[in-house]
Amino acid sequence: MPVHAASHQLKENYSPEQLKAIQKLNGPVLVVAGPGAGKTRVLTGRLLYMTEEKRIPADSILLLTFTRAAAAEMRDRYLRRRKNTRKEPLFGTFHSVFFQILQKYVPGRYSLIRKEEALQLLHECCEKHLPDDHFSRDALELILGDFSRLKNGLPPRYSFSAQLLEKYDAEMTDRGLLDYDDMLLRFARLIRQNGRVLEELQQRFRYLMIDEFQDLNSLQFDIIRMLAEKHRNVFAVGDDDQSIYGFRGSRPAVMQEFKAVYPDAAVCMLSVNYRSSGRIVKAASALIGHNRERIPKKLRAAAGKGISIRLAGYKGAEEEANAVAAYLRLLSKKMQKPGALSAGILYRTHQCSLQLRRTLMREGIPWTESGEKRDIPADAPYPRITLSSFHGAKGLEFDIVIIIRADQRITPGRNAEGPALEEARRAFYVAVTRASSVLHILFTKDTYNQIDKRSVFVKEISGERHGSAGYFDRRR
Repeated sequence: MPVHAASHQLKENYSPEQLKAIQKLNGPVLVVAGPGAGKTRVLTGRLLYMTEEKRIPADSILLLTFTRAAAAEMRDRYLRRRKNTRKEPLFGTFHSVFFQILQKYVPGRYSLIRKEEALQLLHECCEKHLPDDHFSRDALELILGDFSRLKNGLPPRYSFSAQLLEKYDAEMTDRGLLDYDDMLLRFARLIRQNGRVLEELQQRFRYLMIDEFQDLNSLQFDIIRMLAEKHRNVFAVGDDDQSIYGFRGSRPAVMQEFKAVYPDAAVCMLSVNYRSSGRIVKAASALIGHNRERIPKKLRAAAGKGISIRLAGYKGAEEEANAVAAYLRLLSKKMQKPGALSAGILYRTHQCSLQLRRTLMREGIPWTESGEKRDIPADAPYPRITLSSFHGAKGLEFDIVIIIRADQRITPGRNAEGPALEEARRAFYVAVTRASSVLHILFTKDTYNQIDKRSVFVKEISGERHGSAGYFDRRR
């Protein structure tokens, strides 16, 4: 049963798990939050408890996350519910907060490059220095990931990345640009070498709160440790099962490292999923349970069993895309109110979605990209349809999720093993747990030769006997 926080200011019910995390204020705290467990609610509730009930100065709190959208959402929730203070915590991404501080103490004529700018600059470098090769957007993103790995002391995926990085950095310098890793390296150097600056920051930010802690790389964790060294009030929220940015240097082991660095840390488990149905939570748990590098946890759903998970195979991408379009048309006919349901169509790489995009365009079915805000007419027969990679869908949720191209050669890939296999499984886990009510998993099959092309992840889910193929197999 939910427990009411012992405060007239916090007019909201929390579970015992959530309340424990909210009311633990001093010293290091690690919150292991499964999908849909209400981590944003806990972060916001803790801020209100600290500033409204315990009267901790709001401007002594720094809350860091990885996206502007997440930072803006938490700030909005906090400001709508606060009453007693005019000051507010500093909400921001690692990018924005550390860059602002760096500019204050090390002023200069440079700016932080945006992702699309970085991709365009890299494309120009590849055309100039590797003219015989063609790189897709997915490949360019992997190369950028290699640059990040190299700057964090990790080996690259591509042998040519180190040499290309020299050309890329030279172009960045000429244009007065910094990338994220350059900025972090400069910031870390600043607080290591300038004790006065470090002390000022420690005095200013007595409480640190970090969202999506599992996405930190080693350098980011070093920075957090230095900032928190004096007061040790660091509140880390994350889920090692959703650590999917290994190409940027993040590792699920960072959650375990937190406990090693802070052996006296309080550990709170948020194990109730308030988003997904029981069958989806059970399937996701069966899937991620095959990973070895993880903190063991038992997740459960607050909702009932829900609709069966639906699996279906197709001869190829075109047949699969036609089936998705037909399903979306069927949904639009059944909806009493346009846009009443949200549907996320998820895939491993952008390349996987090309045929689907052509089909949806031909059929006049509108969609948005993850992170994109597009106004869909109120009388549109379909939208809320979102197309996204597994990585881009992190942090989102949908009534219906359709995972396409769940083939072994794509996810995890034919030769994936060890850490690469486990990271691919975590990405698939993220995709599965975006669904609240309905989950469809589509894959390729060869009807004539009886060759099973399904991803091993599909087999790990389907082995749990979650249900029939449903709509997608009605024609067979």
